[in-house]
Amino acid sequence: MSRSLLEGSLANGEKKDPPETEEDRILREKAFKKWMDAYEGVTPLVTTVVAAHFAFEVTLDGAIEMLLPNSSRLRGFGFVQKLSLVRALMPDEKAAKALDLFEIVNEIRNHAAHRNSKATVDGLVAKFLSQADSDFPTDSKLRNVEKKFRGRVQYIGGYFNARVAVMYKNSKLNYAKVADKNHRPPLDDTRNVPGKTP
Repeated sequence: MSRSLLEGSLANGEKKDPPETEEDRILREKAFKKWMDAYEGVTPLVTTVVAAHFAFEVTLDGAIEMLLPNSSRLRGFGFVQKLSLVRALMPDEKAAKALDLFEIVNEIRNHAAHRNSKATVDGLVAKFLSQADSDFPTDSKLRNVEKKFRGRVQYIGGYFNARVAVMYKNSKLNYAKVADKNHRPPLDDTRNVPGKTP
């Protein structure tokens, strides 16, 4: 912006936009179109994928909180690091299969967020559904991909949360036996356990 335009727009304390040039108008319209194209690319499936990713990350946070006594000291963990940590803490094979599906959802989210090809996203969704159907069979007859994906995500997330809660309860019981034997204080019972109020 030229000095004279700036001075003119600030005269008498008034803030006025300088007149729009043809070049500015074209640039503004292209930027707006780019935004609208990105926004219109957000399909119900993409919205469901983002919601699933968020829910799975909250689930991973809960698992870490339940399984590690000092989890609040962990810093800077992204989805992949949380997933790796929970994998290392989960001896349960079926829960590990759920974590494999969490990983596929992360891949789908990354591809959708970075506007990779629809074919890539659709292929990963198909991979997720195939693996979910194989590892967690259901009698669902849903044909709509978005609804089927949402249903599988809800089931797998709920299943995983339940497995972690049982593991936490069992690890607490095992710790309590050792604590009694060695005269150590029992674990703090104020951590958040699904279905249990602190």
